[in-house]
Amino acid sequence: MAETPRPWTVLPHSPIEKLSDRVWTVAGAQPQIPLERRMTLIKRDDGRVVVHSAIALDDDSMREIEAWGEPAEIIVPNGWHRLDAHAYSQRYPKARVYCPRVARERVEAQVRVHGTLDDLRRDETLSVIEVEGLSNGEVVFAARDERGCALVFTDLLFNHTHVGGAQGTMMRLLGSTGGPRVTRVARLAMVSEGYLVAKSLVELANRRGLYAAIPGHGSVIATNAAQTLAVVATKL
Repeated sequence: MAETPRPWTVLPHSPIEKLSDRVWTVAGAQPQIPLERRMTLIKRDDGRVVVHSAIALDDDSMREIEAWGEPAEIIVPNGWHRLDAHAYSQRYPKARVYCPRVARERVEAQVRVHGTLDDLRRDETLSVIEVEGLSNGEVVFAARDERGCALVFTDLLFNHTHVGGAQGTMMRLLGSTGGPRVTRVARLAMVSEGYLVAKSLVELANRRGLYAAIPGHGSVIATNAAQTLAVVATKL
């Protein structure tokens, strides 16, 4: 059943972090909860931009992105990260929307979906890595650039600091804040076989040229990314 999508709504967000000539990322607030979410932009060889987990930004930031490259593919990485997907599809009507097969019905309640992640074009810049042991269809995206490889996660990997207030206390008790981790919520909602997810994380940690792990929520892990992923795997 279709739902009323949210119009272009700008919430507080960080400046764009330019990790390389190919990979930009930005963190932004979420409505009603004190957890940041993160959008990542990957520029393909043809100059077009892949938008992972879209966040509506202010006019200056959007103009900067548009000058960098045309947003042409919008990835809704699971059934929860769809808040601004419709607004992006309205702003960029030529862009194609992709999501996991298992999340398609939920995502299409908000925005037209052109294909599943199986249909997303792979090339030298962008590849899709299946994670065994997940039930929500999430994958990890590998972006290759002049620095090496950046891995783009969604809800499988958090790296959020503790936050204040009653909601912050609840987040802390749920294990959603306090550094790199697979949260307790993720373990309950999307991890079906922890040992397989741990195995996949170790394989990702060993990926050649890894220089950054980009979580769906929280700060980019730009120092000792491989070691951090390996430690996260041991805690599963």
